[in-house]
Amino acid sequence: MTIAHEQFRSFYLDTKLQIIGIEMISKGTLNAIIIYPREVFKGAPLANAHAIIIAHNHPSGNVETEMQIKQLPQRLLMLGSSLK
Repeated sequence: MTIAHEQFRSFYLDTKLQIIGIEMISKGTLNAIIIYPREVFKGAPLANAHAIIIAHNHPSGNVETEMQIKQLPQRLLMLGSSLK
């Protein structure tokens, strides 16, 4: 199955690191997506998650990402660690 648009998803994990939920955080176009950090973390407490995994695809095949996307994991890590 080919996905023709960018997606950003959160996978919610329990204390045994088993997936207890999956949420689509944002759905974009073929080569663009908007991601709001507050949306990435909003569902974790509701799912009673111990941890999260984030995933993002590039259906255009262009793996050269913008600087904003390259900096996103570090920004989310910084924001997420302050939520404990």
